[in-house]
Amino acid sequence: MLADSLSGDAPLPEAGTEPLHGRIDRTFKHFIGGKQSRPDGGLSSPVNDPRGRLAGWVARGNRKDIRDAVEAAFRAGKWGDATAHLRSQILFYIGENLAVRRDELAARLG
Repeated sequence: MLADSLSGDAPLPEAGTEPLHGRIDRTFKHFIGGKQSRPDGGLSSPVNDPRGRLAGWVARGNRKDIRDAVEAAFRAGKWGDATAHLRSQILFYIGENLAVRRDELAARLG
């Protein structure tokens, strides 16, 4: 696994194995079409904090993942078609959720 993680082509942890950070599975997934999904190729890449420590994993997409994302974007319509009020509400919601997890995110990246 160490050699795989150094190359950036590490397979995702198998179901039922101990997650990287305690007992909660924090494997990063794609968010495509309103749903979280593991990457089709099953690969992930490590993300290191500024000190070089492992902070987490990022799902690595392949052609199928990209195709699925593009198709979902076309089905979803254009962001620009939404009213300014709706876009601001969505961004505010995202900001609130990030603020709630600020300490956790700072600890992982700092």
